[in-house]
Amino acid sequence: AFAFITGFYGTRFKWSKASLLLGVGMFASVVLWGAGNCLLDGGAAYRFSLGWFGNSYLALLLVVPFVNAAVEKLSRDVRAFRMAYGCYCAAMLIAWLPTVSRFDVCPAGWFGHSFNTLLFLYVTGRYLTVCDLSKVGTRTLGCCFVLCLICHVAFVGGINYILPVQWLPSLNQLRDFNAPWLLLAAILIVILFSRVKLPRLLDRVAGLLAPSMFAVYLLHEGCNPAVSRALYAKFGLGQGLAGCLVTAVMVFLICLALDSLRRAVRQCIKMRRT
Repeated sequence: AFAFITGFYGTRFKWSKASLLLGVGMFASVVLWGAGNCLLDGGAAYRFSLGWFGNSYLALLLVVPFVNAAVEKLSRDVRAFRMAYGCYCAAMLIAWLPTVSRFDVCPAGWFGHSFNTLLFLYVTGRYLTVCDLSKVGTRTLGCCFVLCLICHVAFVGGINYILPVQWLPSLNQLRDFNAPWLLLAAILIVILFSRVKLPRLLDRVAGLLAPSMFAVYLLHEGCNPAVSRALYAKFGLGQGLAGCLVTAVMVFLICLALDSLRRAVRQCIKMRRT
């Protein structure tokens, strides 16, 4: 949903954004490398990575000026814009359908962890800014959101418990996070939240946490599996449902604390420069 939010509220390419993205990636890589060496007795190699999302989002920032220019030109003729967006959706659907067939041939390399997904969500966000969403009621949006979730649960249940085992590899895409009903659910939930006025306290908490979410993602996603196993063995984490929940909260808080330190250091450096 992050790419959709970026498109829905609009953004422009800035070198400061790109450098900040790379800086967060470098910070996360150094932290993971240090943690790996501490837990694995120097057995972790340094590897710079932005993760699939960071790489794809950086690529998205590079094409944003061209997408914005195209949207600005097409928005002068709403009918032409709708036709162009409809063709784009049809092309994406055609590219997605073979991945759920038994032939598993995908002409556009359409899978969840890709630039394609982010670009599609960004363009959708830009398209909806031209549409008059006030005509669509909140209850209608909520019902559509629940329907999307029901579709996902039904497909996951059907794939796991009803369909033959030999079909599972081909139908895996139906339960992945780039399934059309999940993408639509993400879009709907963003629109619903844009209509909700959060209490002041929650609004401030969200404002404090939001800048650290990318670093938290990189720190938990880029963790070496060997480091994860060492942590679990050392602290006995991840035992049962309660253990998993405690582990998730602990990992989030540790990553948040580390990035808060990075942000504080960065702020001090900026203040000294000024």
